[in-house]
Amino acid sequence: MENQIRIRRDFAPLNVLVSLYCYTSATSPLNQIYDPDSGTYQPDRGGTVGGAGTPCVIRPLVMTGAEDTSWTNQNTNQYLSDIHWYVNGVDISTLNDWTNKYSIDSTGADMRGSITIYRNLSSSERFVLSMKAKFADIRTGTNIDVETDTVILSTTDRAKSQWSLQIGTSNAVLYNPFEDKLLEYQYKIAHGISVGNATVASLTNSKSYLCNIPIIVLQGGATPTDTYSLQLFRLSGGTQTQITANGREILQFTNALLQLDLRLIEKDNFIIKLVYNSQVVATQAISVDRAYPEYKVHAKHWNDALPTDKYYFEELGVDYNGNVMDYPQPVISVRWFTKTNTLNTKQYQSVGCKTVIDLERAAFGKESADDYCDIGYETRQSSVYKIGHATIGSTDTELTFKNANNETVTLIFNE
Repeated sequence: MENQIRIRRDFAPLNVLVSLYCYTSATSPLNQIYDPDSGTYQPDRGGTVGGAGTPCVIRPLVMTGAEDTSWTNQNTNQYLSDIHWYVNGVDISTLNDWTNKYSIDSTGADMRGSITIYRNLSSSERFVLSMKAKFADIRTGTNIDVETDTVILSTTDRAKSQWSLQIGTSNAVLYNPFEDKLLEYQYKIAHGISVGNATVASLTNSKSYLCNIPIIVLQGGATPTDTYSLQLFRLSGGTQTQITANGREILQFTNALLQLDLRLIEKDNFIIKLVYNSQVVATQAISVDRAYPEYKVHAKHWNDALPTDKYYFEELGVDYNGNVMDYPQPVISVRWFTKTNTLNTKQYQSVGCKTVIDLERAAFGKESADDYCDIGYETRQSSVYKIGHATIGSTDTELTFKNANNETVTLIFNE
């Protein structure tokens, strides 16, 4: 008698992260400046496809992965299909006033799905843009729906006699380490894990700890012809303190860019001041905060120990926003503990998302089936990074080291 069974591949679900950001924020941001005296825009997007100007490019970024490593195409833009952009909730392709004023990237590269805006907006217009698309999960033969968050296009009127100070991002910066692929990339590099074609530049975006805030200064709606300066202040308890770039949480501060390292900031408030003729003529306030979202954890193995076992291996899975994180180590702090029938108080054993428990040290008996060992874990979101310090003699000194390029680097850590 012949019998047979059929087995199939059981693939782990895809983890999908979608973001939307202005790719040209430094040269053509979401907000334009209009000079009513001359009837000109800064920047001028060109008006129509092919028009002379600097169009605004808005890019969706679709990052995917699977816990079982069965999906290797992290940047999934190139596989997007059925791409639709929406303006104020309406498909842009159905709007006559947008005809020939935008284009959508349909190439097979990682910019696929990006929209290029050529339209110049009046100050009375405000458009909310978003994108929907699909991509095929070739492992399972199913289509995955993708939907981005929104960005806003707008225009501000400026007379020639006025100075203006703009930034190319939101004034409220909220950093969520769980969504930071650059943080995960740095963890992989530090532990010798392959990062594929990913680079710091490709993973630096609105969700990364490396926060680039473009600064745009205009005089009468155009590039300034007079000399000016910018000053940076920290606001704390109603007191403003002038600060400069320190190579730590404030990496750069120039007339064109404020660059922050959000790993080192729990909560902070900054003010940029535009100074002309010794007078403050414009300001921009920026608040920075850290998100503490909900997450779930579960033990992956949870098997009984054999009488001959000396060690017990366990590992935590971390679920965030409906997806299993491939590398939760940079964002989750874990302490493992044991309790046994002979030692019924918490005995802390180790830290980290993976652990090896020394069963003898945990006082886990092996003489009877009544012997038991409870293995528990305490988790929390990892703290903000700190600068490493050591006392050398009687002097408190920051810890530094030389990297592969013989550059002096300050040691930072979290717990």
